[in-house]
Amino acid sequence: MASLNDLKHSYIAVKKDVETYLFVEDYASAKKAIEEAVKLLNEINKREPHKWDAAFESLKKYYAVCKAKLGEAELKQYDKKKDLSKKKEDGSDNKGQDDILVNESGQEIQTKFGDIDVTAFFDVASSHPTFDDIIGMEKEKDIIRDNFMLSDAMRKKKEEMEIESESFILLYGLPGTGKTYFAQAVATEMEKASGNHIEFLSVVSTRVKDSKVGHTEKNINAIFDYTKQFEHVILFMDEIDALLTSRQLASGEPGHEGVIATFLQRLGGFSANKNLLFIAATNTPYKLDSAALSRCSTRLEVPLPTKELLKISIQRKIGSYLHEEISIDELAGLLESKHYSNRDIKMLFKDLKLQALKALPEDAPVSEARITKEMVLQGMLDHPSAYSASEAEKLRQYREENKY
Repeated sequence: MASLNDLKHSYIAVKKDVETYLFVEDYASAKKAIEEAVKLLNEINKREPHKWDAAFESLKKYYAVCKAKLGEAELKQYDKKKDLSKKKEDGSDNKGQDDILVNESGQEIQTKFGDIDVTAFFDVASSHPTFDDIIGMEKEKDIIRDNFMLSDAMRKKKEEMEIESESFILLYGLPGTGKTYFAQAVATEMEKASGNHIEFLSVVSTRVKDSKVGHTEKNINAIFDYTKQFEHVILFMDEIDALLTSRQLASGEPGHEGVIATFLQRLGGFSANKNLLFIAATNTPYKLDSAALSRCSTRLEVPLPTKELLKISIQRKIGSYLHEEISIDELAGLLESKHYSNRDIKMLFKDLKLQALKALPEDAPVSEARITKEMVLQGMLDHPSAYSASEAEKLRQYREENKY
C-alpha cells in the first residue's frame, strides 16, 4: 500500500497535468487526468477525512469545464447503444443491437437501411457552441435569427401571407474559417429559441460518395430516410461539392447526373417539413450545380477574421500570457497579414501555449507562463497559414457575381 506522502506527491503531479491539459485546451486528456486525480484524492481522504474538500471542489469545477467542451458528444445517440438482442413478445426477432441506437431522449433509432449503416457517414459533434462563442459575423447571425428562429405567431403570419419558409442554408468560405462551428451554433441557438430538442446530424459528404454507379444514390436515400425518425432535425453536410459539383465540371464522371437528381428530389421532400433544416458547407461554391444553388436563398460567407476580431480572439485565448514585448495589436496585425484562418489560429495558439509551458520553471504556477515574441515568430514558421491566394480570388469573384 502506498504511503500518504506518496499519494500526495502523485496527486500533485496529476493535478499539474490537469492544469497543463486545460491550458492547451486538450479537454479529453484533462478529463482522464481529473478522473485519476479523484481516485488519488479518495485514497488520501480515507486517511485525512474532510481536509481535502476544497481540492475535490476544484476538480469538480475543472471536470464541469471538460464536460461542457466534450460531454455533449457522450450524449449523442451514436455513443449509446441499447441491447435489443432479446426476442419480441410475439416471437419475432428484434433488430440486432448494431442496427439500433438510443438517443438522449431514450428514443430507439434505426441506423441500418438495407445493407447501409448510416452512422458511417456521420461525424459526432464535438462541441455545442452558441453565437456568443463566435466572434463577429453579426449580420449573418441576424439573418439566421430573422429567417430561421421565428416565433409561432410570426410563423403563422408568414403562412397566412403565403411566404414560403426557408429550409436551406449554404455556408461558404476558405478552409478553416469555421463553417462547421457556425452550423453547430445555429443548431444550439435554434434549440434554445424553440425549446425543442434538435437532432444535429453532421454528414461528411466525401464518405457518402461511392465509386460504384448507383451506390451514392443509395447512400443519399438512406441518410434522408434516417432523418425521418426525428421530429426536429438539422442535417448538416460538409464538403457538399463532393456530391453536388456542377454537371459541366463532372461531365466525365459516370452516374453524376443521377446523384444530383436523387439529392435534389430528397431535399425537396425534406424541405417540405418546417421542423427540418438543411445546412451545407463548401470551400468552393463556384463549383456547385446551378440547380442546387437555385434552391438556396440563404448563402452566408464565413470569412477570415479581421484584425479587430483577431484582437478579441487573442485577448480571450492567450492575452494574459503574452509577454510585454509583443502586444495584442501587433500579434493581430501579424496574423491578419498572413491570412490566418480560425483553424490556423487554434493550432498556432496551442503550440504557443506549449512552448510557454516548456519555458516555465517546474515549480512555477501556470499563471506565470509567458509567450514571447520569439515564440510567436517561430510558431508562425512552424504553423503557417493554409491560405491560398488563387482560391481567395475565386471566392471574391463568386461574391461579385452572386450579390443578392
